[in-house]
Amino acid sequence: MNDSLEVAAQTGIDQLNIANFVSGDSINMVSGIGVAGDPIPDTITNSAFFTLLLLVCFMVYVVSIARTFSNTGHRLRELFYTSREVDSMGDTSDEKVFQISIISVNCLMLAFFSYCWATQKLGLTFLIDNRPQFLLIAFCSFVVYYVFKWLLYSGVNFVFYKGKENLRWVMVQRFLWVLEGIITHPVILLLVYFDLAIEKVAFFFIFVLVLLKIITFYKVKSIFFVQKGLFLQSFLYFCALEIAPLVALVGFLEKIVETL
Repeated sequence: MNDSLEVAAQTGIDQLNIANFVSGDSINMVSGIGVAGDPIPDTITNSAFFTLLLLVCFMVYVVSIARTFSNTGHRLRELFYTSREVDSMGDTSDEKVFQISIISVNCLMLAFFSYCWATQKLGLTFLIDNRPQFLLIAFCSFVVYYVFKWLLYSGVNFVFYKGKENLRWVMVQRFLWVLEGIITHPVILLLVYFDLAIEKVAFFFIFVLVLLKIITFYKVKSIFFVQKGLFLQSFLYFCALEIAPLVALVGFLEKIVETL
C-alpha cells in the first residue's frame, strides 16, 4: 500500500482520489505512466494459418521437384532442340501429378505476390481486412488463367494441326509452366519473410516472363510453323493465345481490387 501511495503522489493524484487508487487492485494503471508501444503490424508472417499454408506449399514444391528432377535435363534440351519425332521420354502419370502440383503452388505464390504489390505499391491497405478473400480469388484467377490457356491451345491446335505436333506442344507447354513455378517460388518466400523489395521482385518477374515468352514463341514457330516465311502467322498465333489471355488476367485482377 505504501508503494501505491508513493506512485499516486508522484503522478499528481490529489488526496481525494488516493483512497480510490489504493482501494482497488494492488496493481493499478495510472494515466500518464509509461509510453504507448507501437502496435505489431498485421502481416502474412504474423498469421499462423498463412505461415502453415506457405510451409505446406514449400514441402509440395520440394517433393515435386525431387520426383521430376530426373527428366528435367532432357526437357531443357528439348526447349532448344525440336525433333520431328514424338518424344519417346514422355511424362509418366506420376510426373504429371507432380508437375500439376508445382503449377498449383505457383498460382498461390502469384496470388501472394499480387497481394503484396497491391498493399505496398498501390497503397490498398483495406485489403488487409480482406486478405483471405483476395488471396482465394486471386489464386482461382490464376488457376482459371492456366486452364483457359490450355483449353484455348488444345482447341485451336486440334482444328489446325496434327496429333503428333499437339502432343509435343502439350509437353513443352506444361514444362514451361513448371519451370516458371520452380524459378518464382523462392523469390516469393524472400519477399514474404525477408522483406525483399517489391520492385526487385517485380523486375525479376518481368524478366522471367519475357524470357519464357520468347522461348514459347520459339517453340510455337519450331513446332507449328516449320516452313519459312510464316513469321507473321506465328506471331499472330502467339499474340492471340499468349498475350491476349495475359492482358485479360491483369484486367480481371483490377476488377477484383475494385470489387473488394
